[in-house]
Amino acid sequence: LTSEAIQNEHDEIKKQAIEFWSSICEQEIDIQEEIEEKSSSTPRKMYGFMKKAASQLIPNLLKCLTQQSEDPEDDEWNVAQAAACCMELIAQDIGDDILDHVMPFIIKNMRNENWRLREAAVISFGISSMKIVEMGSGSGRGRGGEGGR
Repeated sequence: LTSEAIQNEHDEIKKQAIEFWSSICEQEIDIQEEIEEKSSSTPRKMYGFMKKAASQLIPNLLKCLTQQSEDPEDDEWNVAQAAACCMELIAQDIGDDILDHVMPFIIKNMRNENWRLREAAVISFGISSMKIVEMGSGSGRGRGGEGGR
């Protein structure tokens, strides 16, 4: 249902569907922190919805990243910004598993003549590389759904 909403022609519907998945990620991140910190005597169960949905959701979000505004002065929250925010949360949630989903897009579009595809690839690369740097420095927490991010 949300995949269809993200592919909808109306931006407000797309943004609401993306926000739904951003909320899922935020909840899963909170649950992972509770589990790691043992801050609750009865931690909530981690279902790993994002790991299960990633193969369907991330390609849709990558497409949304290509819907940047023509006007660099445009400050209105748009689909591309919502998708970028959601991708950051996904990276925090599922960890390096995001790489399997974004690397083909990055490799294909990093030097694309179409500026929208190129910019979407650069944004995806930035999100992914931040995750790699976190993991390499020891501040990352591994793979989401396995007690870490």
